[in-house]
Amino acid sequence: SIQPLWSYLYYLEPEQKPDPKHIRELLDVVDYRAIDISSSKVALRRAGMQITLNGIAQGFITDRVTELFRSRGLQHALIQLGETFALGRHSPQRPWQVGIEDLTGRIVARESLENMALATSAGAGTPFSAGANAHHLVDACSGEPEQRYRSLSVIASNATDADGLSTALSFLDTDRQQSILRQYPGAKIASIL
Repeated sequence: SIQPLWSYLYYLEPEQKPDPKHIRELLDVVDYRAIDISSSKVALRRAGMQITLNGIAQGFITDRVTELFRSRGLQHALIQLGETFALGRHSPQRPWQVGIEDLTGRIVARESLENMALATSAGAGTPFSAGANAHHLVDACSGEPEQRYRSLSVIASNATDADGLSTALSFLDTDRQQSILRQYPGAKIASIL
């Protein structure tokens, strides 16, 4: 439900700083608990609310393509559509090897994946024009583009979960991260920069 904040920050002029008063006003319509989801509709209970799928869309699309490949009998593929899913193994002898890059493009970690997904969230991935630190990772509590880490990568059983977790965990301390990860069997943080 952070879309109002996201839009506000995105459309600021480069020299314009976010207005703290306006941020506080926008926070009044940011509340995931005011979203009703059923099999036939999504309803927003407050005027001015907006949602974004930015934190899960690439993972969701990656999972749908993976399902399509599986349904056509494909057993071995590395699918990269913003997030990565390793379908099967690279070869009978080894799993897929996926590199995690720092902000300069240098590979800083490698993960072996087999029927698992990897997603990375980094503020520098989608910078906004509003000041040097404005980017797409917006904290729903403060309304500010924040994150504790420059980059955080998560491995999970599917790309939708990996995508959502890498975004959400970017704002949390280690204890809260581990508490959430326990709810996703097999999920783990692969890299924090």
